[in-house]
Amino acid sequence: MKLRLLFLSLFTAVVATALVACAAGGRAKQATMAPSDPDASAPPLSGRPDELRAKIAELGAAIERDLDAAQVDRPDATAAAQMAATPMADVRTTCDHVPSDRCEDVCKLSGSICDNAASICDLAAQLPGDAWAEERCGAAKAACQRASERCCAGECAPVP
Repeated sequence: MKLRLLFLSLFTAVVATALVACAAGGRAKQATMAPSDPDASAPPLSGRPDELRAKIAELGAAIERDLDAAQVDRPDATAAAQMAATPMADVRTTCDHVPSDRCEDVCKLSGSICDNAASICDLAAQLPGDAWAEERCGAAKAACQRASERCCAGECAPVP
């Protein structure tokens, strides 16, 4: 129950942060555009490939930071390729037990990694046939799987 509340709180914070960032980014873009700019009326992440790729890169950087903080090795290209076709629902590991208190930070980071992975894959789905986006989705899923496994393994004490 404690872990579920922690994940729910983390998810809520991530969603709120993303909404604020998107809203602020849209206002900043509109404020800097000339009135004659044809893109001035386009909402943020309107589906333009460059905007979608930029958001994927931003989420990927957040995953990298969380992997470092959780001390989880980054997946290699082979792991990313193997995960590309795996549905997101099959990636996130559900612990058979309540993780120990020493795993609280790793599990919190794991939740963030998996949430960002799901977002990356949702964005990549809007770019059909884009090999880079598909690879980023696979790498994000592999990162989610590794972080989830570390959370559930109980070997979460920080390395001195």
